[in-house]
Amino acid sequence: MSESKVSGYTAQVMILNIMGFIFGFVVQLLIAYYFGASKEVDAFVIANIIPNMIYGFTNVMLMTSLIVVLTDYRIRYGEKRAWRFASSIFNISFLALSIAAAMIFFLSPVLAKIIAPGFDPGRIDLTVKMIRILSILVIFNGLSSITTGVLYTKKHFIASSSFRSIINVITIFSVVLLSVKMRIFSWAFGVVLGAGIALLIQMIVILKDRADYNHRLSLDYKGIKKLLVISYPLIITSLLFYFNKYVSQAIASTQQEGDVAILNYAFLIVSFPVSFFGGSIATAIFPSLTEHNARKNKENQRVLLTSSISILTFILLPLTSIFIVLRVLIIKLFLEYGMFSKEITATTAPVLLFYSVGILFFGIELITGQTFYSIGKMKMRSILLGLTFIINIALSFLLVGPFSIKGLAAATTIAYMITVPLSVYILYRCLDIGFKELLVLLSKTILASAFMGGVIFMGLKLFLTLGLDSRVYAGAAFIMLIAIGIGSYLLFARMIRLKEMYTTNEIIRNLLSRVDIIKKGAEKDG
Repeated sequence: MSESKVSGYTAQVMILNIMGFIFGFVVQLLIAYYFGASKEVDAFVIANIIPNMIYGFTNVMLMTSLIVVLTDYRIRYGEKRAWRFASSIFNISFLALSIAAAMIFFLSPVLAKIIAPGFDPGRIDLTVKMIRILSILVIFNGLSSITTGVLYTKKHFIASSSFRSIINVITIFSVVLLSVKMRIFSWAFGVVLGAGIALLIQMIVILKDRADYNHRLSLDYKGIKKLLVISYPLIITSLLFYFNKYVSQAIASTQQEGDVAILNYAFLIVSFPVSFFGGSIATAIFPSLTEHNARKNKENQRVLLTSSISILTFILLPLTSIFIVLRVLIIKLFLEYGMFSKEITATTAPVLLFYSVGILFFGIELITGQTFYSIGKMKMRSILLGLTFIINIALSFLLVGPFSIKGLAAATTIAYMITVPLSVYILYRCLDIGFKELLVLLSKTILASAFMGGVIFMGLKLFLTLGLDSRVYAGAAFIMLIAIGIGSYLLFARMIRLKEMYTTNEIIRNLLSRVDIIKKGAEKDG
């Protein structure tokens, strides 16, 4: 495959993933508008834990590992046997996922009480209904993991990477058109319908590619064994990751009505820059890290990892300052519409504050996680995730009493603030990354970000004296404060000679040129 095609495919995947997240964010804005922080949103967020966890499980086992095994089969045994193996995995998974979905449907009253121990009978009843509707997602999401893996091996990157975008777009239409009649169930209906349509599109693309589908259940023990061996450590890390992600929501169910929704809104706001920058960088460097590891080129691994963390630090630390200082304004501009009242904004702002402190750590964790995978240190990755999970749970129970959901946000942030530097230190020992270089960068970037935060804070105080009740004035003030803040940050960075400023500028130029690369890659793909 030519270098231009690789660049085009990489850009396609990154942009489609980002689009999926943006559409998902729009869904959350609509939910905030129509339902605010109500018991209905609480019920959906909690009910969605189960299909999301199973999706994370199947995504590792049935997509990531399947790509490796299927590629090996195609090279060693030919196209026909590769299709036979893929067909067997699809058929077995369909039966297993159908049984799992049926069990979730019938056991929903028990499951609702386990994952939402603090819900009153009314919210439990609503959660049970949600779980039953969303149980079919287990089948759709699980099978999409297989079809996505097959599409990746056939280099159909647009069809494989647009699954989440399709779900979110259909959910947007469902909520807008059906929310008056169906209320919160319009959200659940949109997600299920979107997943079904997205899976159908992927299957059509595969069948058009002359897929030799076999409906028989032939157990290829050798292939299945290899699949399990590869996926075993990944499954453990995936489960730990999702347990850590949802423990706060489960504990939040013991608090006031709407607290689960508020916690979810605040975390999603923070997730946007983390996924956009941290996720994109982690995705982009993973193939290179894996290749350098295969070639035993530790120096290139060291340089790539150090530069990636440096660039992410340069980007996310100033964003941390922006989110901390402008947290109320951000919520007001993006969420405070319809049923999302000023009172909900006042409750969400301190939760967003505690999550915002951890933005850099959440982002670096994505990079260190990919690095551990690329160098074969999956056991260490599992240990670190387990440690994060334990610290998060311990602090959550300790802080939820005096601080309510603010304590849950603080617990998550503190857990990452402890384990992420530990991850970086372990990688320093493994790869001899520039630990001192990173500390110098961190110190300089903290100074520049603090300076920027001070400038924005003083500007905000000035605007508050003029009044920000009007949404137009608030929007104009927000744009001006961001512009002034970024300008002051870049000026200070130039004064203290932060070289990452020039590297980041080059990356932005490259990203802007990706549009042409995508067009050329798509044309050549035909």
